[in-house]
Amino acid sequence: MEGSVSIYVNRKDKSLSRGLHYTVPAGFGQTMGGYIPVERDALKECVMEGLAESLAAYRTERQASEPWRMTKYKTWNKWHRFHQCIKINYDADEKKYRIALLGRDERTHSYVEPEPGCDFLLTEEEFEARFEEIMDFLIDKVRIIHYMILPR
Repeated sequence: MEGSVSIYVNRKDKSLSRGLHYTVPAGFGQTMGGYIPVERDALKECVMEGLAESLAAYRTERQASEPWRMTKYKTWNKWHRFHQCIKINYDADEKKYRIALLGRDERTHSYVEPEPGCDFLLTEEEFEARFEEIMDFLIDKVRIIHYMILPR
């Protein structure tokens, strides 16, 4: 059984949002629910709640969701342009966590393999001890984007 949470880091101001995923009976991942804004000091608690909810939904049938439609961005392409994804997975059978800052493919508007040096496989004890340190490191790796507003 695997639980999965995504932390989306806004590339304009580094604000955080949490997204949940679950494994459907056919074996692939599916997004569930909407994106929830997360305060930095409540991040670990929010991730743990999300992993528990994701595990509870493992191999069930749920309504598919497109949470970016409920944001000001309205489309996946715009959401992808302004957010970087930190994926947190928990394998309940092996009792291991994986935290990774995913790369971005601008051509396909998708998140791809982890950025080099930004993929961590942790035991439960290591996760408890190093979560804050790793998340600070990964959030700092997200590049801020600046847009110039041109006068008319």
